[in-house]
Amino acid sequence: MPLLKDTLNATLWSVLAEIIAKIISPAVFLILTHILSPSDFGVVSVATTILGLIYVVSDMGTSKVLIQAEDDEGNIQKLYDAAFYLNIFVGIILFLVVL
Repeated sequence: MPLLKDTLNATLWSVLAEIIAKIISPAVFLILTHILSPSDFGVVSVATTILGLIYVVSDMGTSKVLIQAEDDEGNIQKLYDAAFYLNIFVGIILFLVVL
């Protein structure tokens, strides 16, 4: 039973964090519309959109694969190394694209 309780507790916190993030983000934009000039708000909107797209591209699911991977034949270290270098490579490419 402790595993079920821990799972439910973790799920609750995850859902709560997602809900709060979904509420705070539009609220911040509403506040910024009153504080910033229209041109400044446009710059913030474009930057936020670009950062969101970069996050989607950079989150290739490697962390999920590493968490769920089983070490059947002792190849887990190779998987870790591949994910590490892949993340570095994608990070450099995204940096160069944004630069």
